[in-house]
Amino acid sequence: MNDLNQIRDVSFGKNVKLYHFVNLYGCSIGDDCSIGTFVEVQKNAVVGKRCKISSHSFICEGVTIGDDVFIGHGVTFINDRHPRATANGQLQTEADWQVIPTLVKDGASIGSGATILCGVTIGKGALIGAGAVVTRDVPDYAIVAGNPARIRGQVGDAPAQLSVTEADIGEKEPVPFTDLSFLTHQVQANFQSRLDSILATSQFIQGRTVREFEAAFAQHLEVPQVIGCNSGTSALHLALRVVGVQPGDEVIVPGMTFVATAWAVAYVGAKPIFCDIDLETYTLDPADVERKITPATRAIIPVHLYGQPADLQPLLEIANHYNIPLIEDAAQAHYADYKGKMIGGFGRMACFSFYPGKNLGAAGEAGALVCQFDADAEKARMLRDHGQRQRYVHEEIGYNYRMDEIQAAFLVEKLPHLARWTQQRQLAARRYEELLADLPVVRPITAPDRSHAFHLYVIQSEKRNQLLDYLQQHKITCGLHYPIPLHQQPCFSIYGQDKPGTLPNTEQLARNCLSLPMYPGISPAQQRWVAHVLRAFCEE
Repeated sequence: MNDLNQIRDVSFGKNVKLYHFVNLYGCSIGDDCSIGTFVEVQKNAVVGKRCKISSHSFICEGVTIGDDVFIGHGVTFINDRHPRATANGQLQTEADWQVIPTLVKDGASIGSGATILCGVTIGKGALIGAGAVVTRDVPDYAIVAGNPARIRGQVGDAPAQLSVTEADIGEKEPVPFTDLSFLTHQVQANFQSRLDSILATSQFIQGRTVREFEAAFAQHLEVPQVIGCNSGTSALHLALRVVGVQPGDEVIVPGMTFVATAWAVAYVGAKPIFCDIDLETYTLDPADVERKITPATRAIIPVHLYGQPADLQPLLEIANHYNIPLIEDAAQAHYADYKGKMIGGFGRMACFSFYPGKNLGAAGEAGALVCQFDADAEKARMLRDHGQRQRYVHEEIGYNYRMDEIQAAFLVEKLPHLARWTQQRQLAARRYEELLADLPVVRPITAPDRSHAFHLYVIQSEKRNQLLDYLQQHKITCGLHYPIPLHQQPCFSIYGQDKPGTLPNTEQLARNCLSLPMYPGISPAQQRWVAHVLRAFCEE
């Protein structure tokens, strides 16, 4: 310590090293810390033991830093969501703002130039890339980077641990396709408390908890408006109604998706125009989209299939050029991102499903519609509630598409876990990538400018049906998503697009696709067993 430092009311541990020009007041610094030049640590901030805080970093009031944390140069913490210089024409004082706490857990590292917004928790051992802007919680041992920061990997994921040997394959127990109980158990106590409150108030439909979820999900997606619905299918239907699609209009959809995407088009009396997919990403092919636009085209619905974001930049350019609304079908892509921005915020609207098996699943049926414009959101809310803004005044033919309080309560409790659960899916996908690398199957890729949510892990095999039977014989449950493409479904034959070879990439994927077990909590031993059985099939 020296006269060049400003130090007031600080609690120091043992062996703290301070460099010149630090400004510390009212804070606590643990044993064996190093505080660099021009660092400021404000009152009520806590720094644990053996931390290194590099020069020009700012640790504000409300920040708690655990032990063994590294803070790079020029890192900034923020403790106010809406800072302003003045309040009521006067300079703000401490009484005018609310400090929102931030926690950095033991062993985390934060790269130079990062900005940490208030209210987040940075997990144990996490690694924050230089220049990252952290806007939401970071799971333990996650690697995040970008603005806003997104998960890019996991610290300490050693490929050597993924090799398959007879010794570590594990017990040959059945491997389920998914395990919803693993997720439910993590939120059950808090959900039960919310459920008790709902039962006590007997407000079951579209009440306070629905509004809470809508606000939380909008903040999560960084979008203006979210409207809770009773399903993702309903959200798609509302979106087409809001943009004014009429009977006889055309709407472009991929041939490879769940049928609900096209149901919405049929519900409004329009004609689905089925387009082919890119065979690497399995998402809508922009070139085929542009070929199939006509004067009757009124909307484009790209689907972020299996959790892989569609190539939105060229699709948005096409949509803007022809002045056609783009509506994202994000039913399988919770927490995926495209060029660093969360899926759901690109199109005029976006539609999410919370079917129980989705990455963010309800305790029954539920969905949501994202709107960029207030007028769209207002109309969607009116249509969702029997076409009424004022009770018993029905302006248009509406629907009973409201979300119930029980689903909203379950989703509110699960949403804070979504980042960690997505990371676990991505780690499981990397394990499969390593384990299946030398087998004659086509593995899914993640495009360089995208973050894949891995709702499903879909491989391709020319012997798909035999492989499926073989896996099932070994008690490994798999899925087919989807064995009959939409343009060849009997219900859509009236549109005359079902001739074989019409959508060659789509038809190839439908013939060859096989979804392997994928869920947060799938163990390395289970994945090694899946790979072992796959290898045995390929070697027969």
